[in-house]
Amino acid sequence: MVMQNRNIIIIFVILFVALTKVQGQEHLSQFTGIVADKASKAVKGAVCKLKNEKDSIISYAFTNAKGEYKLPFSREGEMIEISHLSYEIQTVILRPNDFRYDVTLADKANELKEVVVSVAPISRSKDTLNYNVAAFRKQEDVSIEDVIRRLPGIEVATSGEITYQGKSINKLNIEGLDLMGDKYNQATQNMPAEAVSQIQVMENNQPVRVLDGRVNNNHATLNIKLKKGYKLRPFGELEGGVGNHHIWEGSATAIEVSPHNQWLVTGTMDNRGISLSALTREMANYDRMYTNEPLPESILSANSYNALPISPLYFLKNKSYFAGINYLRAFNKYANMRVNLLYNHEDEVRTDSLYNQYVAADTITTFQKQSLNGETDVLKGQIRYELNAPKLYLEDILTGESSWMKTENRYHTNIAGIEEGIKVRPMFLQNVLNAHFNIGSQTLTLSSIARTYRTKETLGVLYGGEGEERQRTKTTSFFLRNRVGTAFSLWGNSLSLAFISEHKRNKLSIFEQNKDNASHYWLNTFEPSYTMNLNRAELILSFPMEHINYNVWGKAQSKFLIAPSVDLNWKLTPSLTANINIGYNQDASTTNIMYNGVAGNNYRMFTAGLDSLSVNKSFISNCRLSYLDTSRLLSMNLFMGWVRQNRDYLMEYRYAEDLTLASSKWKENVATMLSAAYDIKKIFRNEGLSLKYSVSYADNGQDISQNGMEGKVRFHALSNTIKLEWNKLQWIHTSATAGTNIHWKECDRFSDSHNLLKDFSYTLKMDIFPIQKLQVYMDFSQIYREIVHSNYATVSFLNAGLKYMLSRKIQLKASAINLLNNKTYIESAYNGVNYTYYDIALRGMEMLLSFNLRF
Repeated sequence: MVMQNRNIIIIFVILFVALTKVQGQEHLSQFTGIVADKASKAVKGAVCKLKNEKDSIISYAFTNAKGEYKLPFSREGEMIEISHLSYEIQTVILRPNDFRYDVTLADKANELKEVVVSVAPISRSKDTLNYNVAAFRKQEDVSIEDVIRRLPGIEVATSGEITYQGKSINKLNIEGLDLMGDKYNQATQNMPAEAVSQIQVMENNQPVRVLDGRVNNNHATLNIKLKKGYKLRPFGELEGGVGNHHIWEGSATAIEVSPHNQWLVTGTMDNRGISLSALTREMANYDRMYTNEPLPESILSANSYNALPISPLYFLKNKSYFAGINYLRAFNKYANMRVNLLYNHEDEVRTDSLYNQYVAADTITTFQKQSLNGETDVLKGQIRYELNAPKLYLEDILTGESSWMKTENRYHTNIAGIEEGIKVRPMFLQNVLNAHFNIGSQTLTLSSIARTYRTKETLGVLYGGEGEERQRTKTTSFFLRNRVGTAFSLWGNSLSLAFISEHKRNKLSIFEQNKDNASHYWLNTFEPSYTMNLNRAELILSFPMEHINYNVWGKAQSKFLIAPSVDLNWKLTPSLTANINIGYNQDASTTNIMYNGVAGNNYRMFTAGLDSLSVNKSFISNCRLSYLDTSRLLSMNLFMGWVRQNRDYLMEYRYAEDLTLASSKWKENVATMLSAAYDIKKIFRNEGLSLKYSVSYADNGQDISQNGMEGKVRFHALSNTIKLEWNKLQWIHTSATAGTNIHWKECDRFSDSHNLLKDFSYTLKMDIFPIQKLQVYMDFSQIYREIVHSNYATVSFLNAGLKYMLSRKIQLKASAINLLNNKTYIESAYNGVNYTYYDIALRGMEMLLSFNLRF
């Protein structure tokens, strides 16, 4: 007993001494250092701020005549920010058990012959980053999207979709209002860069006021801040031009932004190879997670090759028209209504050749030379009402879309001359409702989507000028999903419970077969989720459980599915964030419509429909590290992911000289996907240099069955791209971009070859400003593509142009595309074990004269 008491006393003394030491350290220690300039001269009067991870000030001090500062120690301290009117802001990240930080400040930039008040390129206010556009904008930038592409931490896809630190954004606002919804690329691609003062990034933003502080959101919201001279008045531009070979372009954009009214009207037409269809596509929005459902896929598709790495300016023969009208009325601080209308017409002509080799025990080779002529019309409208008050959130979105697609194709193939006609007429009407409100400490949410969809499709094929074959189908689909959820505090953290009821009713009629394929299902989901707020991390434990009743042609099926997952969002340092996701997902395949029998997809491809419910089982493991240092203008992303997918059926392909038949075989099909990607973006302001580099690797394995042969195929892809921009001098800006791609596979039962193909490309660009009003630019690019082993095809492109400011508002332009007058582009690729050789006719050299009027 005495020994036991002695041990307790010893332990107590040790703990007392440790605690006393920690408390003494916390009260007596302080952060110290000396602030000097690059000449090692002490800087007096610099403001030194000790900040926490949310960028809030804990304490501050001023440097004395010797440049010395002292800040009291705090466990919450994450960084020290030093600022002075004559120097650039400098931020240092605190290190464990280190209390001294000497800092060297850099002089603020001065322009020759004029005094410039320099502001930091990026400033932070709590969870909001303010990117000052003037610090990133270049003389050659036209739209604000050109500037956004340069901002550290932000990436812009070719379609205009924006991601921040590797994640989709919540939305993009203009002066705090959501004018564009999921068509925000209309605004970013048409708003003049000179009109914008700041791009704000609100990190971990919860855009719904009712849920703020109750339901976490680790995605960002972007906001465009205009300059004062562009508020409360219309502004925009008119542009038009003509050139040789009867080419033309024209565009008009008008924008007005005021506290209660916003509108953007844009119209564009073009036949120079610039398709405008991307303006009709929806950009990914995180806040649409529960009210998003893909449309059924079309049965028909042209037998063409689309994966071209060159600009469509070189090959696409088109006539494109686009018109968009967007209006938002803010009734008060919380309520607004938005109307969005758009119309797009695409008329495209393409002449190319396609050679395919399908590898199996009896390898099949096919060839087709084709002339494709397609027309597409899209008409879409949307009305949205939003009430975003502190105690109630209400949103209703009514969307309607109607499309007309028609293609007339002529093929010269290895079997005969073929004429093909495809007509597709889809349309849908959809309503989305979201409501959130609080009752005491409890949050209630309601989300609903209801949609009716219909499409008519016609395929007509004429073989060798004799005997037309026709296939006519009609598809109807009704979809309904309702979600009711609640969130409340449990053990100091947030517990969310939700119930989702989903119903879909499909019907596919194939008139030539006198057959109606009807199916429907009910899917009920119980979705518990527990969010734990740790010291610098957020841990989300989810365990959705689903029960589906599926009825196909009167045959009922019932399955119970689970999808547990663990998500960790960890703020390792103020600059470094880790996102880790591990999960197991059982997912019923409910997107596409089931049918019994065979349907034609085009003149060559035929697919046998699934006759039963399929379930995919996936093991998922992802990790993303995102780094953003605003003081150094440096951002990096590292992603690693692994997926193992078990399907219960395998697609079998039967290749013949005149057709391809795809059918399903009910057996286990395992696919694995290992991927890694890294990118870095760094701006060296003093040197006028910016660097962007990305590298990615993929290792994919899957089961393949073709022409009676089955086997596992494993293939790899390695890609990397580097881009350097230099703009130190005002009169010349240059950039260089280079990239390589390597594709290969493992030896397998289909082939002993690795099917190794490589390509390399580079682009050199120069913008010269010999006088204040004149810009001359040119770019040269070359592509080396390996067609077969050690046999390369090379193509070079040279473009040039100039822009002259005739007055403050009028600009004259001249441009020349493909000055080397290349007529053909060639490439090859492996798809699994199959080989494809492709060539396409190019547009040739074209020149355009145009004008631009700003108002």
